[in-house]
Amino acid sequence: MRYGALLRVSKNATMVLLGTFVRMGLAFAFLIYLARSFGVEFYGKFTLTLNLFETFLSLGATGLCILVTREAAKDPAWLRRNLAAAMLIVSLLGVAAAVCLSLVALAAGYAGRYAPDTQLALCIASTALLPASLATLAEAIFVAWERAEFVAAGTAGESFLRTGLCFVLLWSGFGLMSLFLALIFTRVTQLLVYSVLVRRNLTSVEWRVQPGSMKPLLRQWRVFAAENWLSIFSNGMDEFLLSLFHGEAAVGVYDAAWKLIRLSSVFARALTTAVFPYISRLYVRAEETFHRVSLHSVKYMMAGLLPVVVCISVLSERIVVFLYGPAFASTVPVLQILAWLMIPQFLNPFLSFTLFARHEQHRSLIVATINFIVFMGVGLLAIPAWGPIGTAVAMLSSSVTALCCYLAFCVWGRNTLGLLLILTRQAVAASVLCTFLYCMRNSELLPVVAIGALLYAAMLVALRIVNWGDVKLLQELH
Repeated sequence: MRYGALLRVSKNATMVLLGTFVRMGLAFAFLIYLARSFGVEFYGKFTLTLNLFETFLSLGATGLCILVTREAAKDPAWLRRNLAAAMLIVSLLGVAAAVCLSLVALAAGYAGRYAPDTQLALCIASTALLPASLATLAEAIFVAWERAEFVAAGTAGESFLRTGLCFVLLWSGFGLMSLFLALIFTRVTQLLVYSVLVRRNLTSVEWRVQPGSMKPLLRQWRVFAAENWLSIFSNGMDEFLLSLFHGEAAVGVYDAAWKLIRLSSVFARALTTAVFPYISRLYVRAEETFHRVSLHSVKYMMAGLLPVVVCISVLSERIVVFLYGPAFASTVPVLQILAWLMIPQFLNPFLSFTLFARHEQHRSLIVATINFIVFMGVGLLAIPAWGPIGTAVAMLSSSVTALCCYLAFCVWGRNTLGLLLILTRQAVAASVLCTFLYCMRNSELLPVVAIGALLYAAMLVALRIVNWGDVKLLQELH
């Protein structure tokens, strides 16, 4: 059936993105309420705790879940043989992550870096890591089955329930700790629903861990784990380091900017997760098409990102004041830097999963190592000296370095000329748009954005960034 694979991938991606958008929209609305109603410090305490929870969740579950998605997508019988072992490993990792997060909270509290309520909130949040890790494994299985509607429903349902509970708790006079008790309740509920769905859709499973199943699974997992952990330490420890040097209020200033551009990384992760089963099969069945899809994906991601990045960077002051109010004025220069982080944050996950699909995860590990070294080198110099701005500089420096490495591994040498043409043409289009927005930055916002969008669309066509060759590629995806 022509376009059959494309339709399946589109459905899978749409479902994952739908759940992600619901979660991001609800979370953003709640954070705006926190920022305006409780101030920078309370906002910083909440976001620091939530971000550390998400960081330790990724450290525990994500590496193995990538492996599960890849192998289950290629061979459905693999999951029946290895599900019990995968659940055991994820459970152990979830418990270890919870213990580590609690130790971090206690150590930071004893060192006087965190306030007592932040310390207690972290200990409470750590309890949710085990059910959240198992739920993440279930989502990896749904994606491998191309049943991402389960992920969308689970993500959106958990977000609605948690956001509603948090609003009720705050309006009832409860404080910071109650918000993370709500997190425990909703993550356990989500796990229970996922468990029922997995059990109904998976038959003939060997629920006992076979003696010989753990060792090969761990052998494959360790490369994914090392790459994932280095990526997390590079991209997920920014607020942790900032909090150690400058406290929770500085985290509030930085996170207000980060939340405005974080959608790019979450969107990229959701899209990449949805597409990953398909590109894993495509590499085996049609390698040349696989490489062309990779190059064209970079082109269209860049085309979609650049106008957003330019708009946010040029109009950052108006955006921050409108959303957060004058109390967050120091967020403006941070946002001007972090806006450009959207490009590597969006492209890097896709290029990393491209290497996974090619069974070249060792190259992704090399990139993650370089990313970590650059982040720590720049961060330990810039964060103590410049606070939130230094944190933004460290994040941008390491992520751009990683993007260059990923492009070298994935595209350079095979499609070098095509990549250079793409980057040159899109740089020209972005420069024209940036000049227009800068000249019109004090005019009425909506007309300026509308005219800028039309101008950029015309540049895409004039520079042949969009052309009929892309239609021919789509016809091959069947």
